[in-house]
Amino acid sequence: MSRTITFFVTEPIEALTVAAVAEEAGRRGHGVRYESRLDAHADVGLYVTHATDIPAVNARFSMIMLHDLGQLQVAWPHFWRVEPWDRFDVGLLPGPAWFDMYEACVGRPGFQGPRLGAYDVGWPKSDRVVAAQPALAAEAASWRDRLGMPPGKTVLYAPSYENDSKQDDIVRACAGLDANLLIKHASWPDRFPERIAAIDAAERRHRGHPRVFILDRNVDIMTALAMADLLVTDESNVQFEALLFGIPALSVQDWLVPCES
Repeated sequence: MSRTITFFVTEPIEALTVAAVAEEAGRRGHGVRYESRLDAHADVGLYVTHATDIPAVNARFSMIMLHDLGQLQVAWPHFWRVEPWDRFDVGLLPGPAWFDMYEACVGRPGFQGPRLGAYDVGWPKSDRVVAAQPALAAEAASWRDRLGMPPGKTVLYAPSYENDSKQDDIVRACAGLDANLLIKHASWPDRFPERIAAIDAAERRHRGHPRVFILDRNVDIMTALAMADLLVTDESNVQFEALLFGIPALSVQDWLVPCES
């Protein structure tokens, strides 16, 4: 039976997160649509944003998944006390570690899980690393050519936020290395103009700098990781995704993170 699946997304990164699911749904003959109004009506709805940001769940059958692999790590293991999923029919979990955490929380004070339970289904973005790896490698090679990156090791700077001259720090730190510095900022939606302005200013300062290459913000982070040998970040889901590539990740503890300061 064909159904229409609505993917509720509010940021470009959320659309990238479920892209593999939407593609497979279309291949199986289901209708696919994206919706930014989180309280819109739907037949089958898959919600990618934080549950606490959703004003009303108006899908006849609703599914909720994580916004990112490290979501609300400060609340672990009591995630479902802080991020309630009880308005949804089904929860979709990215792997056994999350499923074990879910099972350990069931029945604990404050637990608010989905009505029909949660299931370990994997992380959709990992499809690009495993099932579609040749295509990802080709896309990474194409971007290296377009950016004019010389052969050699590449350090990827991919922070959640650009603030307090973090990009200046990493450019200076890499200046003496025989390596490329690839910069990939997050694609923030228009409702965060101050964050976009900070990224614009940082990129202007270093555009054209020898061995510094700036990747389009709208490119999937998986493509950037496929080009890298080392990741440097502040705090981010990207650290977990780097593990899929076997790339070591450095998180600079002295860098301020606006959402935690």
